[in-house]
Amino acid sequence: MLGLCLGFKAQAQQPVSPELSQGAEWLQQNQEIQALLQKEDYESAIPLLLELISKESESTERSAFANYYYQLGLAYYNLKLYALALDAFESSLQRSLEIPPTLLFSLGMSYYYTRNLENAQEYLNRVIADPRSNSELIGLAENQLMLTLRDQSGVYQEGMKAYQEGRFSEASQYLTEALRFLPNSGELHYYLGASQIQTQNYDLARFHFQEVIRLEPGTELAQRAQLTLEVIEKLGKDQPQRPFYGSLNLGFTTDSNVNFGGPRDNNTSLPEGSNLNLSDGSLIFNLATGYQWFPELGLKYNLYTQQYLGFSSQTSQGLSSTDFSLILNSLSLSNRFALSDQLELSLNTQGDFEWLGKDPFLWDAYFRPSLTWYLTERLVTRANLALGGELYPQYSERDNLNHQIGFEQFIYLWNSQTWLRFSYDWFQVYARDQIQRREIEQGTTLFQVDFRFANSRVSHQLGLGFGFPVGPIQFEVGSRFDMIDYTQPEQVQQYVIRLNPLTGLQLPPQALTAGNIEKFRQDQRLNFYAQFDWPISRELKLQGRYTRTTNVSNITPDDYAISRSYLKDVLGLSLRYEF
Repeated sequence: MLGLCLGFKAQAQQPVSPELSQGAEWLQQNQEIQALLQKEDYESAIPLLLELISKESESTERSAFANYYYQLGLAYYNLKLYALALDAFESSLQRSLEIPPTLLFSLGMSYYYTRNLENAQEYLNRVIADPRSNSELIGLAENQLMLTLRDQSGVYQEGMKAYQEGRFSEASQYLTEALRFLPNSGELHYYLGASQIQTQNYDLARFHFQEVIRLEPGTELAQRAQLTLEVIEKLGKDQPQRPFYGSLNLGFTTDSNVNFGGPRDNNTSLPEGSNLNLSDGSLIFNLATGYQWFPELGLKYNLYTQQYLGFSSQTSQGLSSTDFSLILNSLSLSNRFALSDQLELSLNTQGDFEWLGKDPFLWDAYFRPSLTWYLTERLVTRANLALGGELYPQYSERDNLNHQIGFEQFIYLWNSQTWLRFSYDWFQVYARDQIQRREIEQGTTLFQVDFRFANSRVSHQLGLGFGFPVGPIQFEVGSRFDMIDYTQPEQVQQYVIRLNPLTGLQLPPQALTAGNIEKFRQDQRLNFYAQFDWPISRELKLQGRYTRTTNVSNITPDDYAISRSYLKDVLGLSLRYEF
C-alpha cells in the first residue's frame, strides 16, 4: 500500500478545472475529501468523491477529474475492492494529460489482485522503465513483478495445489522449481519448510524457515517461522534422521517394592507370603533399533532386560527378588500419513513377549492409531485409540481383550523445550477371570479354596506433565491419577474336606464362614515422577528418573491375608548412547 499512498501525493499535481476551483463549495468539499483520505477513512471519502465526479460534463476539462478518479481508485483499493479500484484507475488514465509512474503502479497492483497477470506485468514493467520513477517505487514494482511472474508459473500453481491437498513430497518438488525464479520469496521458503516437516526432512525445514526469518525479519510470516522452528527442534529429537538408527541404555535402578506393581500387579494366584515388601536393586539393559524405509513407514525392535540382584527374599515362602527379573522383546511397525498441513495420522502395530524370572510370562499385541492436530505452533492436540489382547501362559485367567481411548493436549510456552501436557485415558479390560481351585493339606485335614482375583476392570486416568530446560538439561515432572473399578468381584470361599472314619473316603466339602470374601475391588492410584535428560555429547546422554506410586484399595487385610494397597518408590540412572 505504500506505493499507492506515494502515488496519491504525486497525482495531486494534476490541473483542476477553473470553474470548480473558483467555487467555495468545491473548496470545502475538496478539503474534506483530502482530510478523510489522510485519516484513511476511505468509506466516508468515497461518497464525496462520487458526488464531485458526477459534476463532470462535456463542457468541463476532462483532465481536471483525473486526480479525483485516482483518489477514488485509491479508496476502493485500500478497502480491497480491487475491481472497482481498477475501473477508477483506468478512468484516471484516460483523463490524464501526463501519466505519472504512481498511476501505472496502481494499475499494475489492481490488475494483479483481479488476477489479470499479463496486464499487471505490462504496467509494472512500464514503472521500472519510466525515468521519473524513484528508487523506492522501482523496488516496489520489481518485487511485485517477481510475484506476478511467480503466479504465472505453472510449477508454483501446481505446488500450492499439491500442498493444499496434502501431497507434500510433490509440493516440495514444484515449489523448489518455483524458487529458482524467486530465490528471495519468503512465502515460497515458508511453504517449502512446512512441506519438509510433513515429510520429516527436518534439516531442510530448518533451512527454509531460517531463510524466511532472514528475508522478511519482523513480519508475521517470520514470527510463524520462528515458532515452527522451535517446535520442530523437539519433534526432530523424536524422529529418526537416518534409515537405520538405534540407541543403547545401560543403567541401575532401586525399587522399594519389587513384588507390587509392575508386571505382577493384580496377581491372580494365591498371594501367600507376598504381603512383605521385597526391596532390591537391578541392572538395566535396553537396546532399541529401527529402520525407516520411507518417512511414512518404519520398523522398530526393542530388547529390554531388568535383572534384580537378589538382595531381598522371603526364604520361608520361597520368594526372591530375582523371580521378578524381566526380559521384554518388542516389535512394532509404524505408518505415518499427513492428512493436511495440520493433521497427521499415525498407525502403530506392536507385539511383545515377556519373560518373568525363568518362565514365559506374557504375549500381547496392539493396534494403536493416533490423530495429531497441529492447531498452531504452540498448541498440539492428539487423540489415541488402542485395541489389544494379552495371553498369559502361566495365568490363563488373566488372558484378556482390552481397548483404550485417550486425549492429550500439549501447550508449548515460550520455546519448544518448555511445555505443559494434559491427558485423559479411558481403559477397559475384559479378562477370563474364571474361578480357580486349590487344595491345601494340613496334617490329616484337607482344605479346598475356590478363589478369583479379578482383572476385568475400567480405568479413568488423568495426567499432567511439565517440561522445562535448566541450562543444557531438560527436566520433566508430572503425575497421573487412576481411578480403577473392577467389574468382577474378588472372591475367596474356603471348604474343609474330612474323611469318613469308617470307609476312609472323602466326605462332601463343608463351607467355612471365616476368611471368605466376595467384594468388588476399587483402587485409586497416584503416580508422581520426575526425570531429567542431560546431553553429554551429540550421541551420549545421562538420564535419571524417580517414580513414586501410591495405591489405595478397598481390599484390606481384614478381607483377606493381603492388602491391595501399597507404596512403591523407584529410582533409576542410566547412560544412553544413540547411533
